[in-house]
Amino acid sequence: MCPGLLMSPSGSSRRPVRRRFPKSKPTEGVGVPGARWRHRASGALASIGLGGCVVAAMASAIAIEQYADGWVVSREMVVLLYTVAGALASGLGCLPLVLLPRMDRRMQGLAGGVTAGAMFMASIDMLAEGAACNVPAAATTCLVCMVLGAVAVAIINAFVHWMDLSVENLKGADHRKAIIIILVLTLHSFAEGLGIGVSFSEEAHRGLGRYIAIAIALHNVAEGAIVGLSLVPRGESPHRAAGFAIISSIPQPIVALPCFALVQDFSALLPAGLGIAAGAMLFLVFFEIAPDALKWTSWTEFTLCALASAASMASLRIFIGNLDTVALS
Repeated sequence: MCPGLLMSPSGSSRRPVRRRFPKSKPTEGVGVPGARWRHRASGALASIGLGGCVVAAMASAIAIEQYADGWVVSREMVVLLYTVAGALASGLGCLPLVLLPRMDRRMQGLAGGVTAGAMFMASIDMLAEGAACNVPAAATTCLVCMVLGAVAVAIINAFVHWMDLSVENLKGADHRKAIIIILVLTLHSFAEGLGIGVSFSEEAHRGLGRYIAIAIALHNVAEGAIVGLSLVPRGESPHRAAGFAIISSIPQPIVALPCFALVQDFSALLPAGLGIAAGAMLFLVFFEIAPDALKWTSWTEFTLCALASAASMASLRIFIGNLDTVALS
């Protein structure tokens, strides 16, 4: 008998009664070519517009710094333009995700591997940079603050779970992980803003601030991709993920301006800020992102994605190091 048919119980004249199965709703953007292409076109236009804003802000800052000696323009305006451009660059890392199809659970696990590798390498980079600061007991301060950062994120994690906060379309454990990732990257932005402000000081080498700001803007694109890979597989749109990525970088201009004005007071805080941010990221990698990703993918696939992501971040760091060398030459 056909599995979709049932026989009527009325005597010998039984007639087949067709069972009505519930109709499933089509997945958003899947199977509708017009909607899918409109979605991708809007992402492309948003990427072009946001990229144009970043380039315009960077070009304005460079022009003012190079040619506006006679203008009534303060150095604070230059720092503000560079840091705003860097914050906007964070959104560029999310928008290319509109080109990807809707992610299943396995893709979510692979994205977790990419995120874990990038955040692990960024943490190691911050620890090395904090230990190398020209501050007394910089390495010890950085390591102690790394532990404090991990403990702080554990407390925030418990608080977010207790308060049952939510982010847009995300539910359950997904929204908790998304909130923690955004908060940690926001904390990391405070340390980056501090570094930008110090690099623009009069004590720093001329041109160093510009190259540090450009390097951090490039780094922000990678961090924006981390936000996107954390939110989009869990149901958030790439456009909203780009907005959250930009919000997570807003502390950079907020912190850079007072650090630039009071460099002697703030430069000693750089190892502590980098250590706290590194500890927070390492806690996320080992206790949140990796265990969650391994639910949906194998150890081999997770490790390969993490290694590829870490290698990409290391390559970006080498490129940034070359920029620093050019600035100091």
